[in-house]
Amino acid sequence: MFLKKDGKIIKYQDEEIPDYDELLFICESSKIDESISIIQQRKENKRIMIAGGEKSLSILLTKSNLIFK
Repeated sequence: MFLKKDGKIIKYQDEEIPDYDELLFICESSKIDESISIIQQRKENKRIMIAGGEKSLSILLTKSNLIFK
């Protein structure tokens, strides 16, 4: 998973996510639930971009109702 601020992309690793303007997720299917949890916590004031392989994106699409309620 990665964060983006002021045009710079920074790798996120098991730390508290700083208050960045944009979140960019490059998701592995094994971390999809963690990604969904983070997106749910940050959706109010963030621009969120999600990228991943076919399996990751398929899982996200089926769980999208959890994210965007």
